[in-house]
Amino acid sequence: MIFISTIQALIGLIYTYFWLFILYSWIDKRWFLKTRRSISLKKPLEYKLLFLVTTKGGNPEVIERGIKEIVISYPDGIVEVVTESIQDKIYLENKFGNLVNIFIVPADYNTPQKTKFKARALHYMVEQHKKIFNKNEQRKIYVVHYDEESVIKSYNILPLLYEVNKNPKDILAGPIFYPLDYKSASFFSRVMEANRGFVEPECAFGMISQKPKQGHGSNLIVNMEKENIIGWDIGTDEGNPYIAEDLFFLVSASAYGFSFGWHGVEMIEQPAFKVKDSVKQRDRWVTGTLQTIKNLHHLEGWNKLSWFDKITFKYGLLFRTLTYSIGFIASIVTTFIWILYLGLIVSERTQPDYIFTWQTIFFVMWIGAYQYGAYMNLRHSDLSFGERVLEHILIFILSPIAGIIETWSSFKALVRWYIFRKREQEWTPTPKLISTK
Repeated sequence: MIFISTIQALIGLIYTYFWLFILYSWIDKRWFLKTRRSISLKKPLEYKLLFLVTTKGGNPEVIERGIKEIVISYPDGIVEVVTESIQDKIYLENKFGNLVNIFIVPADYNTPQKTKFKARALHYMVEQHKKIFNKNEQRKIYVVHYDEESVIKSYNILPLLYEVNKNPKDILAGPIFYPLDYKSASFFSRVMEANRGFVEPECAFGMISQKPKQGHGSNLIVNMEKENIIGWDIGTDEGNPYIAEDLFFLVSASAYGFSFGWHGVEMIEQPAFKVKDSVKQRDRWVTGTLQTIKNLHHLEGWNKLSWFDKITFKYGLLFRTLTYSIGFIASIVTTFIWILYLGLIVSERTQPDYIFTWQTIFFVMWIGAYQYGAYMNLRHSDLSFGERVLEHILIFILSPIAGIIETWSSFKALVRWYIFRKREQEWTPTPKLISTK
């Protein structure tokens, strides 16, 4: 019981930490979300945007959704898609013609460090950009990174351009929420995606304070000149490809002394359709984070960081990963104890005591995290008001089960990494089309 109480205390501190950022984002809404639906831009602007969609291929209909929002609102922008699929190229060129530039990564393409997966495609584009744009052009272009399902609504494209020109940091990030194809996803997948929104305000603070603690693979905006300096050639972990390229990139950018910022414009994506796909996502996140922690010292520029920055980043990342994964045990125990105590109190067999009070505080912070994320997701969904209320009620009732499922996948990844020392991962994109779910 002492072990469980210690884990709960640590997780409780983490939840308190995240809740403080959420409360501050409510007090000063302009700090976190900077969407302006009506905005006039003074021309000429110093910087322009290049939207880069990175995909393994096979879902061009999904990519089309995000590109449409860009081309109708920002004709001066550049849109690129990098893929491994010739079918993607044919489909998108038929839809958009010369409005979109399609790049196919050659099957025999290798980076100097033998990088694989998404980072390989990203580094291929770094090499293309060096050829296409001269040095002065690279300084004036910001690359907006999209995954294949990413969408920034048309009314947010110009606000994004405004924020980049107003606050031209080397690297900026913004929030991501998950309302697309909402009804098509399984209920527990929707609940697990709600938990992701809970950490966004803390991500914003990390970027603003120049101490990024978590990464985004999409809604990440990088000055092209700076991105070309760092590149994405991150190599492998004992032959196993890295799957958390965004974390590696942020650490390298810190080592180079590049500046960070928060643009605050929302990107929307979709939850996984099936629970098993949501579970695989969390498995990959934990494995990718553990890969990053293990190999930070190999990064170019790591030794340029101060000892304090090294310790806080490395062990802060490890602490959060361990508590998230071991939270599987705490989730089961907390749910059981709280239900047991509640039953005893209702039946008048006992009175609330300090144990019940602590368990209730922990339980409320835990369940409240899902409610916050669900609210942020549902704002952009196509559900009616009544359906949204019902969704919140169901999430309140069933989020303990979703929490157990979610932390089980991370706990399993932790055990596989440290106990069985299995480090392999695959770049298997989560199905994005309803017809293939």
